[in-house]
This record gives sequence, structure tokens and C-alpha cells, in this order.
Amino acid sequence: MYVQPEIQNRLDILFKDFTYADPISENLIDDKSYISISREDFPVEAILLFTLHKICKFSSIYRWDKMHWGIVFKYKGIVNMISSHKFGLRIYSQKVDGSTNHKEVINKLKKNIKFIETKILAQYAEEQINSSNFTIQNNFHKLDNQYMYFRYEAQKLFAKEITRKDKDFTKVLSNYLRKKDLEREAVYNALSMIDSYFSRLEHVLVLILPFAKKDSKYEIKKIIGQFWSEKYIEVLGCKGLSKKIYDNLIQIKEKYRNTFAHGGFEKKSQSFHFHLEGYGAVPATMSDYKNSVHFTSTPLNEDKFIEIVKIFDELDRYIEENLVAGWKFCQSGLDLIMDRSSLKNMLEVSQDPDNFEHWLQNENERLCNYINADY
Repeated sequence: MYVQPEIQNRLDILFKDFTYADPISENLIDDKSYISISREDFPVEAILLFTLHKICKFSSIYRWDKMHWGIVFKYKGIVNMISSHKFGLRIYSQKVDGSTNHKEVINKLKKNIKFIETKILAQYAEEQINSSNFTIQNNFHKLDNQYMYFRYEAQKLFAKEITRKDKDFTKVLSNYLRKKDLEREAVYNALSMIDSYFSRLEHVLVLILPFAKKDSKYEIKKIIGQFWSEKYIEVLGCKGLSKKIYDNLIQIKEKYRNTFAHGGFEKKSQSFHFHLEGYGAVPATMSDYKNSVHFTSTPLNEDKFIEIVKIFDELDRYIEENLVAGWKFCQSGLDLIMDRSSLKNMLEVSQDPDNFEHWLQNENERLCNYINADY
């Protein structure tokens, strides 16, 4: 990575208190002197490692147990070590008289890293992304858990019965009002479920795109910025069953998600009430107002909820049956690595279902070993 002379000169000034320490200097470290470093200080460990190892050219040490990496250096003549462990970052220092300067080292590195990110990494990141050397984080399970949570809550509330029977009017009224409350709470969860499903759907469509397109030309960065409907057609097409599901989704989207995501306003002028002089404000949709989400006190009932869930399940089955490898990849939780070599290797392996299953298991095991610092 090329660093312009004027930027290098600035780096030399910023890091003037940081100097090289031979790896054997690790022996001078007091292993009881460490403090844990907050993730807020260095939210991206890789950039801290890049700074210490690549920019400063400090040496790494042999990994300790449950350690990802460790870098030794001197700060104002005192040996320090920053290391990444299974449970986070630590900073150690040489045993000296007086208090340690951990906070000073951390604050100086935080400030200097901001300069590196702005002057070096920002442009490099753009070049890498333009060359398809990037990874897309797999958030399928996070989004699926959110969707299933609201779905389960809505289902539970719709099904809940008020079993108390009483002839006393006040208690009958109380039971009626309680049932209405349950229905309202069910609807709130159902609307959140719909919103969560479309969010999950957009994510799934991006993750399965390489499996759908394979050797075809496509611009994933452009597709990510498209509307969900454009993503759907790009990935799943719009014929036969796919077209039927698409049309159903459009109706759900326009009637429920769009309406409540935009202040409760329906499309075009449907939310307006025109003034019929002498007779009051009349819905612009007139008798079709019965189809409005605002026609009743709750925008959907249990029957409509069940119908919507069936459509969502139908789409999930369609993807699972027609893009088997893509669906399995979503469920694996593995991130989508988009550089040509990695993508080509994954798609080749995915041609054989058994081999792909084995590959996914191996990749997950390798990831778990890394997370647990088992090398």
C-alpha cells in the first residue's frame, strides 16, 4: 500500500513517541499490569492491528493461549504490548516505578488511527469495493429472529381467549374491552412482523443473488440500492408461481407496510376526505373506503394475518426449493465474500449438495475456532 511522502511525514510526527521494540522485549512485560480495552476505543480490531503492524512496522509475538495476536512496542521508552484475546483487547506494560500510562497510549492511538482512516484507508476502501474485494455480513438469523418474534407474538395474541363468563354487565363489558386490547396488541405485532419480513427478504435476495446469477454479469452494489421489488425480479424473476407471490407481496406492501411506514397515509389521494358541501368530509375512495386499513378500528384481523403468513411461508418454500444452495447459505450464517476467487470457489462447491453441506460445516467450524482463538 503506497503512502504519499507528505502523509508519511505526518505519520512520523504523530507516532514520534512510539518506537520499535524487539519481540524479546515481551519478557519485560508485567503480565499482571494489563487492563482491558473497551470496544468503544477500537471498534475495529483489524485497523488497530494494521496501524501497529503495517504502518508502524512493529513486530508481533508468538500467540499465547486464547490470543489472536500481540504487538510489542515502546511508548516514551517503556515497553508496551497490545493484544487481542478471545474476550477482547488488552494492553500490558513494562513494570516501572510509578503509575502506568495505559490511558495515554490508548488515547494517542485512537487519535492517530482517525488520521490513518481519513488519509489512507478511506481511499483504499473505495478502491477495494470498486474491485469487488469486499464482504457482505450475513444478518439472516438476526433478521429472521426479529420476524419470528413478532409473528409468534401476534399469533399468540390473536388466539388468546377471554374465558370468563359472567352475566354482570360491567364484567361483560370489561371482558369485551380486554379482548379488543388483545386484538390491538396482536395487530401491532402483525404490522411489525410484516415490516420485519420485508427487511429479511431484501437481505435474503442479496445473499442468494450470486447463486441465482452464477456466471451472469451483475452489479451487486447497484442491486443493494434498489427497491425490494426490483431485487425480487432480478433474483427470482416474475413468472408463474414467482409472479403470483410477487403480486401478493405488492398488495401486502402497499396496504400495510407502506401505509404505516409513511405516517398512516395510503397511496396517492386515498387518505384524503373531500368536502361534500352540506354533507361532510367524504373519503376520496368513496364506497371503496371499506378496503382501507382505516375502515375498522384495527387494520387487519386474525384471518388476514393467517393469509399473510401463508404468503410469506410460500415464498420461503419457493426460495428453498428453487435456490437450495442459496437458502442453505443464508441459514449457515456465513458472510458472503465477494472477491472473484472466493466467490468462484464457493459457487463451484455449491454445485454438489453434499459437498456444499460439508463445505459450510467446515467454514463454520473454522470460524468458530477463530472466534474462540483456537489455532
